[in-house]
Amino acid sequence: MHMNSLKIKGGYGEHGRSCFMIEYVAKRYIMFDCGIMDTDPFPFPNINEDEARNTDFLFLSHAHKDHCGAVDHLVAKGFDGTILATKQTLELADIHYKKTINLKATGIGMYKQPFFAVTFGRSGHSPGSLWFLLTLNDGYKFFYSGDFQIDPLLYACDIPKDITADVAIIDMAHDQLMQRAEEMRNDILAMIKRYLTQGFKVIMPVQLYGRGNELLYLLANNFAKEKIAIDKRMMIAIEKMLKDQNWMQKDHRQEFIQSYEAIKNNDIRRADLILLADTHLEKADNQLLVEQLLREKAIIIASGRKKEGSFVCQMLEENKAIRICYPHHSSRADALTLYDINNFKITLPFHSEIKEVWG
Repeated sequence: MHMNSLKIKGGYGEHGRSCFMIEYVAKRYIMFDCGIMDTDPFPFPNINEDEARNTDFLFLSHAHKDHCGAVDHLVAKGFDGTILATKQTLELADIHYKKTINLKATGIGMYKQPFFAVTFGRSGHSPGSLWFLLTLNDGYKFFYSGDFQIDPLLYACDIPKDITADVAIIDMAHDQLMQRAEEMRNDILAMIKRYLTQGFKVIMPVQLYGRGNELLYLLANNFAKEKIAIDKRMMIAIEKMLKDQNWMQKDHRQEFIQSYEAIKNNDIRRADLILLADTHLEKADNQLLVEQLLREKAIIIASGRKKEGSFVCQMLEENKAIRICYPHHSSRADALTLYDINNFKITLPFHSEIKEVWG
């Protein structure tokens, strides 16, 4: 008899530590994500040894550490099951585990086992990122968006629509914002233009495998006269990601590659727009570079979450940086759109500090 119980081990009511478990047969579990919250003294999901040993399948939505950074911790707790993710997620997250299955992300796909089936599609968030729909043999359905953007600029999204689920956990990281993605991108462009007009260089810290690609694409298409530059870390990451281009929308792949080729060798010190693959500017070489550029005339535009005590937070406090959200997650408006086009009986928005229940 299926218990169909959902165990929330992290990620609901907090930004990070994403980890959700479904009991699919008695005392046996399917897990969705196993991440860390690096701002917490104990960053791992609240998983005990019995839960780890009794987890047979771990589905990973993408390569960011708040969704997969606790895999080694799970293994140390006794996990001996199978990890399922896209090849890109496994490679970009540097996961080397003995039992893995690559989920091919070229559109809607399905993975089947005797007791369940999981439908999956690209989530519009990062290279290799997926959403999942779990269907158990008794008809119980669980939807998990992972990090999700319904209207991405560059990333591919196989929009989940007309899905019925008993429980849905959906991304709403920008829970205070009722703007849609295009409006948020326009706000960023307006802010950048304002600072460029005033003679500032604009420095944008980004993730290795996240919003940086979309920001590069956005800047290249809107600031043709300005010089754009990226750091070596981001260059290496893009070269690695371009080995498999299914994470990009087909119509935009060639244009992105051309934009990247045009700027990849530009000198950062002579650039007007600078992307650094260091979200919180924790690398010593980046801190030195940024301090030098700030002395000349520059502004930091931070588009990710705040990490207390980080160099970016210090710069925010000193009014040398400003913060604006980039829509590679869902705003409240985006989350409501996903909710409206599906049939979720109970919905838990996650990836922020709020705890809401819809339905």
